[in-house]
Amino acid sequence: MIQYPAELPLPLQEGYGLSTVDPMRATQMVTGRTRYRVRHRYVPTEVRFNFNFSQAEAGLFEAWYARTINNGLEWFEIQLQTPAGFMTYQAHFKGMYQGPELTQITRWRYSAVVELKERPLIPAPWEQFPQYWLSKEIIDLAINREWPQA
Repeated sequence: MIQYPAELPLPLQEGYGLSTVDPMRATQMVTGRTRYRVRHRYVPTEVRFNFNFSQAEAGLFEAWYARTINNGLEWFEIQLQTPAGFMTYQAHFKGMYQGPELTQITRWRYSAVVELKERPLIPAPWEQFPQYWLSKEIIDLAINREWPQA
């Protein structure tokens, strides 16, 4: 799998956002009730973000985009922050990035939208044990302090 270059900075927090396609379809019935059904099981998530690159980083990014991922056609792996945590996701550009825009003397701003291959969810079945999931940092700290050799 192609990797996002480790030498390049990750996306900025400003303008960073996720959006997911609604998987349900609603049909209004004659009785006034609404019937809901699943339209599709695969629910793509889009991530919008901005980059702020130095002159050298901008050149590397454009060359990587053009030649390594074939002008955005190939899937690649990138570390992103989502509600499920900071993890590596498989992503694909949803079109050409916007930019570059000169923001400082030698800093360039790019914006892009990528589609994630999998919806960013916490590992199954942690939603069945919310008290443990929400306390996982405390549990991890306690285990490492009490049983460091394990």
